[in-house]
Amino acid sequence: MWWTMRRLKSADPEIRARAAKKLGESRDSRALALLEAALGDEDASVRAAVAAALGRTVHPRSGTLLATALQDRDPEVRAAAAAALVELAPVFQLGIAAMLQKEGPRGGALGIGFLKGLREATASALTTALGDSDSRVRAMAAVALGEIWNQQAARAFRKALDRDLPPATEAFIMFMLALREAGEEIVQRLQAALGDADAAVQSAAAEALRKLEKS
Repeated sequence: MWWTMRRLKSADPEIRARAAKKLGESRDSRALALLEAALGDEDASVRAAVAAALGRTVHPRSGTLLATALQDRDPEVRAAAAAALVELAPVFQLGIAAMLQKEGPRGGALGIGFLKGLREATASALTTALGDSDSRVRAMAAVALGEIWNQQAARAFRKALDRDLPPATEAFIMFMLALREAGEEIVQRLQAALGDADAAVQSAAAEALRKLEKS
């Protein structure tokens, strides 16, 4: 880890970007803090590499940090952040039930933290990204919304409610389900994206709506 930390301070942005990628593959507890700091790098290619790395970092703050990256001044970084949220979607779909099954109550707490971060990214940053000036960002935001809020996620949450859960955990799951089912803004933004000037954005929005309607 010390060598990767040193490379993050290199004068060469390519070396810093490779170090960020390495951190995304690390299980070291210090990785997230280093990635968070690197989101402020002066070079856009490094910040994009950091966003991609966060998509491989299952941590309660990953979604929150990616929501921040979705507001970056550079479209490459914003596109990388949206793509990273697509990568995190399968973990989201596991739901708290799977986390509880694997890790007990501690897993449930981690699950809630992780889902809160994704909720923040989904409810505000991703829907805003549907109106981004860059078509790549708009298309990837639509894909991420469809992946995160699809039918598998809903099933995982509902299955969790069949378990004997702490009141706080059960209340949070019910809140997430209510947010999903009442996500009128998400649907409206996706419907508006069907009229986007870019065909890739139209296609991504149509696929996301299809996934939402099936759930």
